[in-house]
Amino acid sequence: MNVLLSPIGGQAMHGIIEYFFKAGHYTIGIDANPEATGRHFAHRFYCVPRVDGPSYPGALLEIICKEQVDVFISWLDAEILLWNERATAGELPAELASVHTFNLRPDLARFFDKLECAKMLAENGFRVPGTAAPAFGDFPPDFPCILKPRISSGSRDVIKIEDEVAWEFHSVRLAHKGRFVAQEFIAGPEYTVDFFADKGLLVNAVVRERLEHQGVSLRGKVVQVPGLVAIVERFVSRFLLDGLNNIQFIERGGNYYATDFNPRPSGTIMLSVRAGVDLLNNLIERKQGKPLTRYGEPRALKMVRYLKENYYA
Repeated sequence: MNVLLSPIGGQAMHGIIEYFFKAGHYTIGIDANPEATGRHFAHRFYCVPRVDGPSYPGALLEIICKEQVDVFISWLDAEILLWNERATAGELPAELASVHTFNLRPDLARFFDKLECAKMLAENGFRVPGTAAPAFGDFPPDFPCILKPRISSGSRDVIKIEDEVAWEFHSVRLAHKGRFVAQEFIAGPEYTVDFFADKGLLVNAVVRERLEHQGVSLRGKVVQVPGLVAIVERFVSRFLLDGLNNIQFIERGGNYYATDFNPRPSGTIMLSVRAGVDLLNNLIERKQGKPLTRYGEPRALKMVRYLKENYYA
């Protein structure tokens, strides 16, 4: 199969590209950065316009047609939201509709929005940290707190605010980047649950403890937390979720607080795959119209991510 991956500049993309390569698929990578790291590992690379630019849609569709793409997988929130908006308006191009793996739905933008998602979860009985979107300068939340963009990928611009001085500095510094939320700081173990859902039913799930992270996980391990899987199962059922997703939690006093939900693959999905739960294969199975494989419990596994040089002229 010809698999299109976007974007391929992230720290975690080498392992993902390698996965498809070893499975015998032809990999095409795209990124707005001409020096994206993944260009050195994909079979073919294209530098494309930024998603918010007018020429991006045409450039993407041209690549899909030229490379005869079978499956298109994106880790970029802005890209998924753009095509979701087009789909909601009935304007999703046929070339894209036949290959994308996005979890398109009319309310998708609410799930990507940290404030709206926290509201939805709280209203439906799920625990979330206290979350608010005060206008900058109105009032500081209780400290310490977490300042984060309402819509973002990874941990970019997520900052722990210790006091009012830091609040004033960072709120002014980040104001030009768009809307932010302030979230209650909870000290405790952090988890990511990678999962595949089939129209409101949980098919496979892997719980990963985030031992160290900076944008993406640098160290992590697969753990068994049945209570957390039960929460995810209820979450999937309540919102009729579908496809490949991930959700993050923090534990305090035996309770789990949902901090972020991402209706797309996680950056560290390969840890789940290596633990024996091949969620990327579920994605391919769904695209091919095959029955979804249920993998059962993942095996115990730890991961450390490190830098490796690549030299080129």
